Amino acid sequence: MDTLNHLPAYVLQSLNSPRAIVYCSEDTQGAVKVTTTLKPENLSDLPGLEVLEQARQQGDVYSITLSLLKLTPELAQEAAVGFTYPEQILRELLDLLQRHVEVYVAYVVTHYNRKPLDELTVYIGGDCYRRDQPSFSAILERTQLLSKAMLRKAVMIFPDIPALHGGKKGEWIVLNRNGMEIGNVSDDAIVALGTVILPMGIFFSNRLKEQSAQVRGIFANFPACNYIRPDTVSPDVLSGQYWPLMCEVWARRGLDLSHFTCLPSGLGGPQHPSSHPTGFGIATTAVQLAQARFPNRPLHELHFLMEALGGVGLSTLEALIEGFGVPAQNVTAFDLSSPACHYAHQCYPLAKVEEATHEAYYLNLLGNAHVDVWINNGLGNNTTPKYVDALLAHGVRLLCGAANDILEVGTLDKSLKLIFKAGAWIWPDTSASGGGWTLAVVDLFKRCQGQRSNDPETGELILNTIASRNQDLVKTVLDRVGHANATGQAIWDCISQLTEGRVAKARSQSPALSELAQLADVRTWAIS
Repeated sequence: MDTLNHLPAYVLQSLNSPRAIVYCSEDTQGAVKVTTTLKPENLSDLPGLEVLEQARQQGDVYSITLSLLKLTPELAQEAAVGFTYPEQILRELLDLLQRHVEVYVAYVVTHYNRKPLDELTVYIGGDCYRRDQPSFSAILERTQLLSKAMLRKAVMIFPDIPALHGGKKGEWIVLNRNGMEIGNVSDDAIVALGTVILPMGIFFSNRLKEQSAQVRGIFANFPACNYIRPDTVSPDVLSGQYWPLMCEVWARRGLDLSHFTCLPSGLGGPQHPSSHPTGFGIATTAVQLAQARFPNRPLHELHFLMEALGGVGLSTLEALIEGFGVPAQNVTAFDLSSPACHYAHQCYPLAKVEEATHEAYYLNLLGNAHVDVWINNGLGNNTTPKYVDALLAHGVRLLCGAANDILEVGTLDKSLKLIFKAGAWIWPDTSASGGGWTLAVVDLFKRCQGQRSNDPETGELILNTIASRNQDLVKTVLDRVGHANATGQAIWDCISQLTEGRVAKARSQSPALSELAQLADVRTWAIS
């Protein structure tokens, strides 16, 4: 195998199989294991995959699970099952195959940690498809970074429930034989392939953990009630807008829905999509921080700027204006999508909504506007020092995270220096909401006890939990730094130290084998 990008095609060609699972972890002692039956008991070594284990070690993550498929007419037919118009899906996939001949699909799931509860640690982290990821190696690197972010989010929201302290992130991608993303693939084709490959990877992970738990005497079989599956599939970028459809397809195929979070209301899931509580949590955090950062200015006088108007962005806009009373005319938002901007303008005609890329907006379109608070709901990892400089020059003194990686990771230190020098505060994305993650937890918490989570009381529980947890977190940090004279550096350092302390605790805990089942039993948890 030439490079990491060649791994998907290399594996399937070497095994002469249209599908396979590849797995490596701290427990495989440097070996990379493969199975074409998709069963953990059939894992075996395949030479030439050492580069994956090297990537795992360099990323400092516990495990990497790869689900690999080669698109064939048979797979196209399988992927069309359960859709309302299967003939249309089949045509899309066969056309994709005809245009590119060799088409591969890879789903990467990265787990950051094994502790605190070993096989019973619950991992909830979104599974996405991003069109800005150019290659297999790019999503492998991204999931490693974001699996760590998911653990930080978990310990921030429920620090006292160790069973929930799992860091996981998943992403799938459509590739050519060289491991580069195939462009111009329709959403229909991406979603259809996702409905096959996502369950394939998650079912494998849960079987692997269940078998290990059996060997260690924790469970004879994973209980049907009062325990959440260790691994689940969750909505995220692109998958989020199609999530109800994907869940309905899985239901029609007769799959076990305990492996999936955030089911649509008709299948027993919450009344609102995960974007709704995420936006609510972001607005809650931003408003509380704004009131502390600008103590002599009432909220209705502050001006907010928000990047991106997807589902989370719209929900943040709704929460700011309708929930917290920020005047619509004091909110500016932009997005590169014309339909998203049009819809936002229809909902809030007094808000200033502009169609633009983040680069064009920050460098050319800010004009003479004054902005106090900036909220990044964009794709993340793309706010460079020059954009930060522009924001600060227009008055921004509070930068609130929402998207993954509020600032570009490679230039983070330089951007932070600019922010601190200007006397501004910045709040990290991993500590800004956790709304979607909380919804997923509460959804599973209810359903694993045989209850539905689509009642108004559960919706209220989700929002109340998000509000209280985020407000408590902000208060804890501000109390520690003495917020009357707090500096941006002090706040950033405090939230970072608090987060990393909780992460270290989660990764270092080692309960006795006899305690694991009790800690994982949801009846012992205090969710509210």
